[in-house]
Formats: sequence, structure tokens, C-alpha cells
Amino acid sequence: MDYFLQTYKKRCKQEFKELGFCACQRNQYRVINDVFQSFCLHRSCYGNNATIEFCVLPLSQEYRIDKSTCGSMHLMNFDNSCEWFSYVSDDVESVDICIEEMLSYAKAHLIPFFEKSTNCPDAYNSLKIFDRKNEIHFNEYIKLIMALKNQEYILAEKHVENLIIQCKTAYENNKMACGEDISTDYINKIEKKIKKRKKLLQLIRNKNYVYIQTWLKNNELANLQSLGVFL
Repeated sequence: MDYFLQTYKKRCKQEFKELGFCACQRNQYRVINDVFQSFCLHRSCYGNNATIEFCVLPLSQEYRIDKSTCGSMHLMNFDNSCEWFSYVSDDVESVDICIEEMLSYAKAHLIPFFEKSTNCPDAYNSLKIFDRKNEIHFNEYIKLIMALKNQEYILAEKHVENLIIQCKTAYENNKMACGEDISTDYINKIEKKIKKRKKLLQLIRNKNYVYIQTWLKNNELANLQSLGVFL
């Protein structure tokens, strides 16, 4: 194990173990109420900068969650910035400073965010701080599942509509870029996804709430099992 990763994992254990976070490779994660929270070290391939990526996910999502699951949001998103933390790879002091800067930032911003996001209702509201102007699809799927779990069906309906728009927009953009070279597999994948979202939209509009809640519960049980958490 290289010095950066070894030191980072040691410091994470010192700082976050008491908060219930467990380690899995570069990932730190915990399950709390009906959400999964994690953060993960991400270093650039150039070996001169790094960041910590993170997520808060509803356990009831249909996609598998395991101990290595993380997200694409990263620390500087709290400041609406794309910047990472710099270091010199062969300079131990520089690496130490970088790690401490990241962990200090995590304690100041990420941990309070996690503490405000310990269940689906609170996490749904906390995620609003990352909403970006003219980017209606940011965290859209996560918010959809949380809205369904919270039985906020009017909100969920809007999220599904936005996801369908997102799929159609992605298809049109790729079709414009690739022309006749657009792959059949991609077309089938997009069509399948749109069909699935339309089915869910119809379930919401038809008020098939028992079916929806049963589906969410089954997803949650499957993800708890994947994470080794047994009720």
C-alpha cells in the first residue's frame, strides 16, 4: 500500500470510526436508518491532486448498493467549485498536508451534511444545496426514490418526468454527434430505460402506492443484504 493511501486510511479511522463509518478499500461507509452514506478517496491519474467523493443514497433504490459504492459529488461541490487538493507525490510532507486539508474540509462540510441526511426526508432536503442553475437533472434519480419513500408522490411524478426528458435529451445529443454510427445497443438501452420510467410514471398516476412501497421495501432488503446488514 502506498504512503498516501496508508496515511489517508489511518487518519479516516482516527477521525470517523466513532461516527459509525467502516472501511472498504478507499471507501468509508455507514448505514443509518433508510440511507447509505459513503465517501471515497479519488486521486488523479497524474498523481498530483486528489479529492474525496461522496454520496447519500436511499437504501430503497433499485440499483445495487455495496460497501464500495460511492458517488460523483466531491468536497469542493460545497463551494460550487470543481477544484481538487494538490500535492507532490514524492514529498511526504506535501502528501500529509493534502490529506489533512481534505479531512479538515470533510469535517467542516461533509460530516455536517451527513448528519443532516440520516433519513430519506432529511436527505431529500439536504441534497437541494447541490441543485445547479439550469441543471434540473442533478441528483434526479436519488430524489425520485427518496420522494417515493417519503410518499411525496407529486414530487416523485415530476422527478420521473424529468428523468424521461433526460433520457430523450441524451439520445438526441448522441444521435446528433454519432449520426448513423449510433449503436443499436445504445438505442435499445435508452428505449428500455424510457419504457421503465414511463411504467413507473403510470403507477404513480394510477395511485398504485401499495405496489410502489412494496417494490421499495424489496429493494431496501436486497441492498441491506448486499451490505451484510440483516434485520
